[in-house]
Amino acid sequence: GVSFIEVSSNNSDGSTGFFTINQGLDSGDTTLSSLQAGSHELMVHGICGESVSTTVEIKQLEELAIVNATPNDICFGASSYSGSIDFEWTGNATTMEVSFTGGVYVYSDGFENGERTIFGLPAGNVQIKLEDNCGNMVETNVEIKQLEELAITNAEPIDICFGGFSSSGEINLEWTGGVSFIEVSSNNSDGSTGFFTINQGLESGDTTLSSLQAGSHELTVHGICGESVSKTVEIKQLEELAITNAEPIDICFGGFSSSGEINL
Repeated sequence: GVSFIEVSSNNSDGSTGFFTINQGLDSGDTTLSSLQAGSHELMVHGICGESVSTTVEIKQLEELAIVNATPNDICFGASSYSGSIDFEWTGNATTMEVSFTGGVYVYSDGFENGERTIFGLPAGNVQIKLEDNCGNMVETNVEIKQLEELAITNAEPIDICFGGFSSSGEINLEWTGGVSFIEVSSNNSDGSTGFFTINQGLESGDTTLSSLQAGSHELTVHGICGESVSKTVEIKQLEELAITNAEPIDICFGGFSSSGEINL
């Protein structure tokens, strides 16, 4: 039997509050309204003079929003349903619906951390709908790809012109498959060595490796599935363009009128 209830509040904005309820307490439940975000101590006083208390935290929820939806594509040769999505959000999400060709996943728990990885997805378009306890809904679409086999399809050197800067060599590199990073290990013609990595701008399947010296360059392409492929490319230091010989071979008497030659 309850006589009255005291509510003592320490609000998030630094203010405090206090009120009591002494009516409508016969049913064993009530709703305490008009509360701000913060800590609220509830003191329930019994009709026999006893009392019990508890403290409840009310939060000011962030706006429901999707802040990340990164696909993890399906590796070459892997199971057709091994795609996944790393998903993050703000707000108090309560339900997630994941729709894709061939199925729908519905989640109603595990929303405490604002992130989860959605597993078991095939290649194709995936729609994710997220709803909170206030009735708000946000959605996004993510494409999961079936990756090709990792392979270098082109590694064309661009040699250094005569008189050009010693590190003006380049390699036009192309590949298939999903790439995590590229390592370039150089043994230059002047006896020096070099090493660098590239881990950005690799989505398009091609890149230009710049600022290379004349010499041998080993390119190792690392796939997102842990595999790697490599190729060695030679960049040359070109000599000066010059004609070193232009020897005519004259037309013999009685010979064919167009039988002259020049050894160039």
